[in-house]
Amino acid sequence: MNSLNIKKLTRGIVLFSLVLILGLAKNSLISKADKSNVFFIGNDMYEYATDCSGSGWAWDYSTKTLTLTNYSGSEIVFDAPRYSNTTLNIALKGTNSFSTSSSTEAAINVNGPSVSIKGTSGSKLVIGNKNYTYGIYCSNKLSMINTGVAINLNDSTCVNAVYSDGGITFNGLEGSIVGGEAVKAGSAIYITGTTINKYIASYKNGSIYFLSDENVGTVSKYSDIATYASHSVTFTLTKEKKMEIAGLGVNKYFINNGIKYYIKSTTEVTAVGVPSKSITSIEIPDTITYSSDLTFKVTGIDNKAFKNCKKLKTVTIGKNVTYIGKNAFQNCTKLKKVTIGKNVTSIGANSFKGCKKLKNVVISTTKLKTVGKNSFTTIQDNATITVPKSKYTKYKKMLTKVCKKKVNIKKAK
Repeated sequence: MNSLNIKKLTRGIVLFSLVLILGLAKNSLISKADKSNVFFIGNDMYEYATDCSGSGWAWDYSTKTLTLTNYSGSEIVFDAPRYSNTTLNIALKGTNSFSTSSSTEAAINVNGPSVSIKGTSGSKLVIGNKNYTYGIYCSNKLSMINTGVAINLNDSTCVNAVYSDGGITFNGLEGSIVGGEAVKAGSAIYITGTTINKYIASYKNGSIYFLSDENVGTVSKYSDIATYASHSVTFTLTKEKKMEIAGLGVNKYFINNGIKYYIKSTTEVTAVGVPSKSITSIEIPDTITYSSDLTFKVTGIDNKAFKNCKKLKTVTIGKNVTYIGKNAFQNCTKLKKVTIGKNVTSIGANSFKGCKKLKNVVISTTKLKTVGKNSFTTIQDNATITVPKSKYTKYKKMLTKVCKKKVNIKKAK
């Protein structure tokens, strides 16, 4: 055989060997035997160190980010052991779905780097219900952040719906993970921004750890994984996480139905003002809802909140408001009627000063303790203030000090 033929034969053997090795690598990532530093999208192979893209996905090597946008496929496999000290970022946009008709190790299968799966508003990760041994498999640490999940692998093929050799962090997940021992890790599992309905078991140095919705934030040992491993885990976002995703937080503000509110806590807001002073009617509700699922009690009206709203004519204050701040409605010169809710305990000084047309005030609360100076001193002559029958004597004495002499204080019917 001449030298040219020998070279051709040698080259053919090398190429065949490379294809064989890469083919075996794809099917043996969980054994972590391959060192090829490549990744697969479905059946197509790509180099880890090269930017590339396809239908519903784009890979950016500089940031180590795979962006999935309404992706649909069978599997994504990263074999990059050389990058075990880095983090592979998987950014989710829209609904990203995985399913397969044949036996497959994992929908998302990563050997080498840690993995951070992070969603955007409304994103979701869906993994179908058959033929996967693992829904997500990671040889390093895994974090799943701010995304919806629907991993349903409820058949005998599944070992774990989510598995990581390192620790797992769930931060702001909503949805469910079902299949085998649903979630398992080589270290502790941490949960923030979400609560869970069942126990999650994890391995660490031969011991069993779990976190539950009854004891989130702590780790306890158990010796029997069969008892504490869960086949189904449901995640529910905490209110703090929902607020964070919506761009809200304690000490921040938002506008609802033309009124500006201050977020006092995860459960309470107070009314602090209006974007437009031309408002003609104000109703402070018992509760307000932001972004369809964030509900807050309205518990106060802050100082000067509606001062100088010259076109304001009527005000109704809800049952959860406990105070009306100083100068809250001062100089609302066209204000005619005010209804004060059932739980107000204090009315601040000058709160209705300068409301010269105010002629009808209904006080529903039986808990009023203080009425500040000049609260009603300049309201309309012969105005009527109606108070609860049971508090008539006490309130008349209190209000007489801060009202015009001609104001009529009467009992509610």
